[in-house]
Amino acid sequence: MPMNSKKRNAKGAARPNAGSGQVESIQVDSASVPTSSAGKHETRNEVEQPSWFARINLWIVAAMLLHVLIAGHAASTKSATFDESVHALGGMLQWRWSDYRLDPETPSLWKHLAALATIGLPLEVNFQQPDSRAMLENMNAQERWAIKVLFQTEENDGVALIDRARMIMPIFGAGVVLLVGLWAQHLAGKLAGAVSAFWAAVDPNLLAHSGLVTSDVACTASLLACFYYCWRMCQRASLSRVAMFSAACGIAACIKFTSLALPVFLLPMALMRIIQPSPWQVVGGHLVSKTSGRLAMVGLGIALAGGTAWLAIWSSYGFRYLPTADSNLSFNTQFPINIYAHNQWLNQQMKSGQPLGKPPESGVVELNRVQEFCLLAQKYQLLPQAYLQGLAYQQAMSNASPSFIDGQHQAGGSMLFFPKAWAYKSPLTTIVAVLLSLVYLTWNAYRRRRTMALELAYLFLPFAALIVMSLIYSLNIGLRHLLPAFPLMWIGLGVAIATAFRKQLTARVVVGLLVMVALESLASHPNYIAYFNFASRGNNQGLDRLSDSNLDWGQDIRLLDRWQEDHRDVPLYLSYFGSADPAAYVVDYQNISPGYFYATTTATPDINSRGFLAYSATWLQGTYVPSGPLRDQMDMIRQHARPTEVLGGTIYLYSLPIQWREGPK
Repeated sequence: MPMNSKKRNAKGAARPNAGSGQVESIQVDSASVPTSSAGKHETRNEVEQPSWFARINLWIVAAMLLHVLIAGHAASTKSATFDESVHALGGMLQWRWSDYRLDPETPSLWKHLAALATIGLPLEVNFQQPDSRAMLENMNAQERWAIKVLFQTEENDGVALIDRARMIMPIFGAGVVLLVGLWAQHLAGKLAGAVSAFWAAVDPNLLAHSGLVTSDVACTASLLACFYYCWRMCQRASLSRVAMFSAACGIAACIKFTSLALPVFLLPMALMRIIQPSPWQVVGGHLVSKTSGRLAMVGLGIALAGGTAWLAIWSSYGFRYLPTADSNLSFNTQFPINIYAHNQWLNQQMKSGQPLGKPPESGVVELNRVQEFCLLAQKYQLLPQAYLQGLAYQQAMSNASPSFIDGQHQAGGSMLFFPKAWAYKSPLTTIVAVLLSLVYLTWNAYRRRRTMALELAYLFLPFAALIVMSLIYSLNIGLRHLLPAFPLMWIGLGVAIATAFRKQLTARVVVGLLVMVALESLASHPNYIAYFNFASRGNNQGLDRLSDSNLDWGQDIRLLDRWQEDHRDVPLYLSYFGSADPAAYVVDYQNISPGYFYATTTATPDINSRGFLAYSATWLQGTYVPSGPLRDQMDMIRQHARPTEVLGGTIYLYSLPIQWREGPK
């Protein structure tokens, strides 16, 4: 018996961790770890769990529920953001009429799900109107048509339709929390899973977008699923894991065009498995030992994932090439090319600092590879036309977009945008924890745990690819575009925290960290879109930091309506940045420049009369205001006028006559 006991301890029960006195458990999952021909198991280290974490899966479920409740409530207090009107109506057209003409720049699958929540609500759409056909010729007309249908058609209640569609969206955020928790738990035990899940659940950037009818969180969830099941396949390519990986790739391809970069994210993970000397257990329990065999398996995986994605795309568009059931209607394939050429010229003009003149009417357009692929695929009908048109249009629109950072306007992208945006919009607790975790995990992997280093490399490779891609990305309007990298960061945090502390300190440290990050985040509830950490917020709540969906995405018209209930006796002059009609939220206002895009009139307020000016933060920043007197006016008001009130951090109210900080300007 003593000899058997010693053998058991030597193989798996427990061993002291040299230098720390901590006891580590080494757990072998025979269902997920391949065996060699000699019958020896590959092992992975996991931190021994305290008894009160015995039912840790319930903590992950609790984190999911917490996230859904917070994100859902936050979204219920906000008006429609800039992109939601087109997304929501596009989903309803797809679900009710199998019509894909609206919003082709976001693939259709996730919008089908959002539209499910609107079943039972009336929606009147006249497809015979000239505008409904004009958007096929000129895609820039689609937003105006969507606003007309949702907010300016008497039979429709656009506010209720968008609010209803939002109800189902937090499930994508819950999916992110679940996958984060599962991956961390596989790496470092149940404590790591709980920490990572709760950190994700209360992160302000995930909460900001989880409840909105947008594709950012759905894309994050689908890409994370691809990374997770790719990693699981690299451990053991069982039939169920292969099926889940293929399904994840198919779903991702139908949610956002970012998924088309999946080979860039996944191939490094596959290459790492190819160069590992250990045998690879695949479907049927077979062991693949040779490098050539592992290469063949990766090739089969790529083919299967690509084929699944191709079928999923066709399925999500009803296996129909044309965007509508009318065979006489199709997109103008030349339009994205014209937009691309115009934006190339515009980008050059903006970077040169020259006044914008008249764009050239004609000329030779040098297409990029995305445009060439879309034209070729449309010629042979390789994919639905709406999918290809959307891809070409999105790529053309991202070619030239102004941005605002640290009080400065710039054309095109900057390599500093996303690092700065992350530093401004992440809780200070997260920033400090990430930096310390990076140092700790690097040291730990180098000095002590080769197996853990190998597993963390699978986490690091897609994260690094996402970061590099963000640095060269030219569309600098939202940290949300980097959101797919965040879950990998949260997983690393959970792993570091779970492996760094001794057992007697773990509970206090973990609870303390989670309380700190939760307090930082929840203190801004429900204004998560406008969230800035304490160090970057400054005296003007981030107004001089970032713009657009980093701060003001048109989400606070509901707050303006509540404010106006107490100020009905004074005129309100509104410069609103958003797509939803403020009148749909019962706001009584006069439009002023730069203001609501679809207002029929524009007023000029008497600055010496009684009343209030209300400016959206994005307009005050002048992000989308051309250089000239109007932008100078916005800069002057932003820098020198004293607001009487700021609603949600995004709508700045000034009483007339304006009070200046340094005297009249």
